[in-house]
Amino acid sequence: EGLHLKAILPDFLYNGVEKLAAIDLPGESNVQKLAMGMVNRATDLVVDGSVKQGITYVDNEQGLALRIDAAMAATLRQREKITDDIFDKYAASMGYSKTERAYFYKSQLPYPSVPDLMLWARYFTPVGEDKKAFDEKFDIPDEDYEIWKWQTLQRLTTDHVQTLLKRGLFIEEDFNKELSKIGWSPTDQPKIKDLAYILPNAMLQVQGGLMQDIGNDKILKNISKSDIHPDYAQTYLDAVLTKPASRDIIEYQLRQDSTLTNLPKELKKVGIHPDYLELYKTLAYPIPPV
Repeated sequence: EGLHLKAILPDFLYNGVEKLAAIDLPGESNVQKLAMGMVNRATDLVVDGSVKQGITYVDNEQGLALRIDAAMAATLRQREKITDDIFDKYAASMGYSKTERAYFYKSQLPYPSVPDLMLWARYFTPVGEDKKAFDEKFDIPDEDYEIWKWQTLQRLTTDHVQTLLKRGLFIEEDFNKELSKIGWSPTDQPKIKDLAYILPNAMLQVQGGLMQDIGNDKILKNISKSDIHPDYAQTYLDAVLTKPASRDIIEYQLRQDSTLTNLPKELKKVGIHPDYLELYKTLAYPIPPV
């Protein structure tokens, strides 16, 4: 009744279990354990895995046979959650003698990795004696030592290699060789070389393009190469080109139209605030001498 098997077993299996559980014999618990084992086996063959798992959960909940093992106890001891005596009891229950318990506990303690130990040896031993210091802390085959050591060494990065090329310390062959070591494919190496150099900023692209008379289309392309979005390249060009002074605009408009109809529009183009357009228009007309 306490097993709640009816909820997880087919009727024909549950009825059989109920009959077995009702048998009144000496050593009843052993008979019932045998019955439970038979049910588990039958369930494994007849019903799906989820039902079998449900029976296992019920069985575990009633039996409560699982215990913390020695490794768990060692972790708890390291975290100061249990005492040495409690750890010893758990380790002894797993069959470890007093001596073996001590070694087992040490085996569970955190320990620096091979690269960490090599780094430590380089910093805290005389130059050239780092291997000796490492060997006192960790055992790896001598033929593997250099492989491990290489993994702890600093290496040239892509930025370093690009800088060395720009400073003339690398020829192109050296540059490509180092890029291959880093992991760049031959296809990408020319692109990495191109990225080694910075481009003139957008303002310089405009000024240089105008001096070279390369045309607006080329200037706009160069502006975009300097990180200005292509959709705004023309806006950028319009913004940085030199505009006439407000005084020049006024004098020009006076010669075109004495009523200065277009003056507000032209002044706004060079950045005059709309609130001051009337002021400029008024001052455009000279005051007759007294």
